[in-house]
Amino acid sequence: MTSIQRAERRFLEAVSRAASRSPESNGTGPGTVRIADPWNLLPDEQRALADGLNGPAGAVVFQSEKLPVNGEKHPLAGLADGLRLHGKRLLPKALDTADPDGTAKVFSKGHDWVAEAQSDRFLDVHQDGVSIFGVLAVTGLWTDVAPARSAITFTQNLVTRALELRRSDEDAFRSLFDPEAISLTRKSDGAVLKRPVLYVRHGLPAAFFRGPGEQYLVEPGARVPGAARGYEYLERHTNLDERADGIFAVELDTPGKGILFSNIECVHGRSSFVNGADPTQQRRIAGSWWSLSRSDAKVPWGTPRRTVWPFPRRSGFATSRWGA
Repeated sequence: MTSIQRAERRFLEAVSRAASRSPESNGTGPGTVRIADPWNLLPDEQRALADGLNGPAGAVVFQSEKLPVNGEKHPLAGLADGLRLHGKRLLPKALDTADPDGTAKVFSKGHDWVAEAQSDRFLDVHQDGVSIFGVLAVTGLWTDVAPARSAITFTQNLVTRALELRRSDEDAFRSLFDPEAISLTRKSDGAVLKRPVLYVRHGLPAAFFRGPGEQYLVEPGARVPGAARGYEYLERHTNLDERADGIFAVELDTPGKGILFSNIECVHGRSSFVNGADPTQQRRIAGSWWSLSRSDAKVPWGTPRRTVWPFPRRSGFATSRWGA
């Protein structure tokens, strides 16, 4: 048995274990989960959040009646207390540069700002924490302030999509386990990172993918048989314009509205948005993250992946200090 075949077997075994620990789902998700107070979730609220997070989409939308209060910890921080990802307990991820309320704030620094995430431009699909690969298991986004015209925030569960690819093209599916299945070149300095798309993290099935945004050149592994077909399949199924099967989309257009999703299974992105002249119409999103182990929760964002990098390091990305 080759190393690729062993990686595939471990992944499929992890898929089976995760399915056995996850709630039954009708495939449609629970819709928007209404929450009175994230710090004191009712059993039905917690169950509905878990159903969405552990379902086929790997994501769930919520609307909280309780809103942040100045001087107090942000309610988003309490939302995942007691939640599990496929049976694994979630632990809050320490943030190096958090707001006083304990969350990170995402907002536009101007249309022409170099990083799409801090502009009002389209943001292609990605996963949070690429420099700390696999450490951020779950992402939570919460609308503090909605813009004049909201963006469409969308996710796609790569594990679910890859298993569908397996049914039609086993060679393309198997290529996604190669250590060089996908290649990222950072345009600012030419640093190159090569990774498998599918892997196992803390016993759970996981995936890595990134869209060809303004900061990176993303390509399939040139020497990996079937990689081009696997890459094209995933790229097509993470395209918001085509509304591919499995795209999970929401407009974060109301204070207290947000989304939780599995960052080790899903990619996410957003469309462009328009801020108003008034500060009450200038998009401001609070973010929190959760990990699957105490060691992961302590890894500073942007540090080299020496202790938690799960594959041989072949690039400068693994030894440089840069954020997601």
